[in-house]
Amino acid sequence: MGGIAVIAFVLIVVLVSSILSMNAPNDGSVDAAPDSSEAEPDGADSVDPADSLEGQDLSPEEKLETLKDDTWDKYADELDGEWVVQLSAKKEGMEADGFTWTNEDVVEHFEELHDIYPDAVLLWSGDWSSYDNSDFWVIVRSVIYPDSDSALNFCYDEGFGPDDCMAKRLFTTGAPDDTSEYMS
Repeated sequence: MGGIAVIAFVLIVVLVSSILSMNAPNDGSVDAAPDSSEAEPDGADSVDPADSLEGQDLSPEEKLETLKDDTWDKYADELDGEWVVQLSAKKEGMEADGFTWTNEDVVEHFEELHDIYPDAVLLWSGDWSSYDNSDFWVIVRSVIYPDSDSALNFCYDEGFGPDDCMAKRLFTTGAPDDTSEYMS
């Protein structure tokens, strides 16, 4: 049942994105290419963390750990102190989107978002001091934004709702104060 809800969510996001792009004015005000407010971290040219799961027979927990470790190894230094777009934060047993999440659902959700946003990576909130709760699997884009408004513009431009996308400033040390900005 959980997989069906996730698939439905992804299909809705794709549909809304398609409709928005078809209805966008053709006066140059919408640019499909990344603008100067986005920066790819140096690790973005390296091997895709999702590729580490290819051909392996792993449990959902092992998949999550592998993805998290690969993200940490490739992006931790570059994303530390930077604004990113957070696409999801889930944990096993959490009730959201009409069902109770399992680790397998989190893996499937990551894979679905990664198919749409190839720069999506998986974090463990416990590795980042910018999170109040240390027990969530978090999906962010590995694109660096100069400020929270630029990150939130991505959320608006992609048609996300306020519960599905936010700007997050990632830190490995310090307090979580002033590290989250939400859509209005």
